[in-house]
Amino acid sequence: MSQPPQGGLPAALAIAGACTIWGLSAIYYKALSHIPPTEVLAHRTFWSALVFAAFCAATGRLSGILAILRDGRQMMLLSVTAVMISVNWALFIWAVTSGHVVESSLGYYIFPLVMAALGWAVHGERFAPLQRAAVALAALATLGLSVGLGAPPYVSLTLAVTFAIYGLVKKSVPSGPISSVTVEVLLIAPFAMIWLAGSHLLDWRDLAGNGSGAFFASWRDAGLLAFSGLLTGAPLAMYSMAAQRLPMSTV
Repeated sequence: MSQPPQGGLPAALAIAGACTIWGLSAIYYKALSHIPPTEVLAHRTFWSALVFAAFCAATGRLSGILAILRDGRQMMLLSVTAVMISVNWALFIWAVTSGHVVESSLGYYIFPLVMAALGWAVHGERFAPLQRAAVALAALATLGLSVGLGAPPYVSLTLAVTFAIYGLVKKSVPSGPISSVTVEVLLIAPFAMIWLAGSHLLDWRDLAGNGSGAFFASWRDAGLLAFSGLLTGAPLAMYSMAAQRLPMSTV
C-alpha cells in the first residue's frame, strides 16, 4: 500500500472530523423537515458560497480563485465535482427530511467500499492486512443493512457513488481545498439564488407541489438555514483536504 504523504496525520484527523460532523448533521436537517428539501438545498448552497467567499476574501485567497477560473482543466474537473456534491446534498436532505435516514446511513457504509475500489482500479492502491479486514467488515455490515431494508438500496448507492466520484476527481485538482471548494459552490450558487428568488417572490413549487419561502417565516428557521452554510462548508473543506492528500483506501 502506498504511504500517506507528509501531513497525513492532519489530513486523517480532518476526514475523521468531517465524517463526525456529517453523521450528526442528520439531526440538524431533521429540524428543517417542515421546509421543502429543494429550498433547504438552495439555502445550503447559497450560504456556503457566502461563507467561502468571505473566508477567501479575509485570508487573501481571491487571487487563487481567479487563477482557477482561468484554468480550463481545473474548471472542467470542478464542474464535475460540483454536480456530484449537488446530487449528494439533495439526496441526503431529502432522505433525512422524508424518513429515509437508514438509507442515507447505508450510503455512507457503502461509500468506503466504493472509494477503496476506485483507489484500487484507478490509482493501483493495495491494501494492508488490517485494511482488507476493515473492507470485509464494512462489506458484511452493508450486506446486513441491505437485507434489512427489504428493497434495492437505490438511495444508498447513489449517495455512495456520487461522493466517491467527488473524492476521486478532487484528487486530480491541484489547487488547495479551500479555493477549489469555493469555486465549486460558486458554480452552483446562481441556481440556488434563482430558486430562492422564485420560491420567495413568485411562489415557485417543487415537483411534489411543495412551496414555502420559509426564510422570513421565523427567526428560528432563518437562523438554521443560514448556519447550514458553515455546517456544510467546514466539513467539505476538511474532506477535500483529506481526499487530495491521502490514499483513497485511507479515506
